[in-house]
Amino acid sequence: MALAPSPQIPASRPEIIQSLIDGVDRYNPDNVSILEEYLTTQLQNEEYDLMANLAILKLYQFNPHLVNEQVIINILVKALTAIPNPDFNLCLYLLHENTVFIYFLIELNLFTVT
Repeated sequence: MALAPSPQIPASRPEIIQSLIDGVDRYNPDNVSILEEYLTTQLQNEEYDLMANLAILKLYQFNPHLVNEQVIINILVKALTAIPNPDFNLCLYLLHENTVFIYFLIELNLFTVT
C-alpha cells in the first residue's frame, strides 16, 4: 500500500500563505521571500507545511536565480521529518539534478562550498 504525501494544512498557516498556495500568485517570484519567511517560522515553531515548501521549490525551479541553498536544505530536513510519507522524494523531484548531485558530493565530503 503506497503512502500519500502528508496533505495536512497546519492550523497555524497564515491566511496570506493559504491565498498564495491556492491562487496564481503561487508562481509569482515576488512572493518567494514571503514563503521563505514562513519556512523560517516553521523551523522556529517546529511546524511543517509541505504545500508551502513545495511552492518554494517550484518557484526555484522556474526562477533559478532565486535559489537559496540553505532554504533547500531546510526544506529537505523538514520533509525528512514526515517519514514514512513520500514528502522528501516529492521535494527532490522539484530540484534540478545538478543541485541534488552537488548535495550528494557535499555529504560525501568530496565537494566543498566556498
